Amino acid sequence: MPWRRFVLILLFCTCTSFAGINAAHAEAAVVDTQGEPARHLMSAQLGLGASIGLIGGAWAYVIDDNFLFESAVGVGLSGAQFSVMPLIVSSSRPSRFIAGIGLALCLSLDFDYPVVWLNLDALGYQYIAQSGFTFTLSGGLTMPFQDVPITRGFGFDAFIPLPQLKIGLGWWL
Repeated sequence: MPWRRFVLILLFCTCTSFAGINAAHAEAAVVDTQGEPARHLMSAQLGLGASIGLIGGAWAYVIDDNFLFESAVGVGLSGAQFSVMPLIVSSSRPSRFIAGIGLALCLSLDFDYPVVWLNLDALGYQYIAQSGFTFTLSGGLTMPFQDVPITRGFGFDAFIPLPQLKIGLGWWL
């Protein structure tokens, strides 16, 4: 099926997109064991209408002082979620605001086609402890580009924005 090829390309691009990124000048609030600024954030996340669905995991990479790139995998009401989202951050300080917009691809056994979602983390807050522990809370909107039938007449209509909320606990590496 053509959508399987699309999914494989999306996953390949997500996994390999960081090969050419130069983060030599980026600063972070946490340093690793060699004294270098930490560049990677691994987190477990819970969501309600979020890019990861209900539960998932995310990897964020520091591109610059004010930019992160996040890739996530999770499971939600509509199925398995695969998402990518560039994020703008207010600073590299321990307490900062974040915002981003990205896409998520949903795959489910309930329907024969993949569903693409638009996700907007309009207002987010992130706290980074000196140890590297990180707490993230963000809210915004999400919207499917196709109708999403779930079960028993319940589903989501295309192009109708829905609220979303995401909470994450992570660690800088």
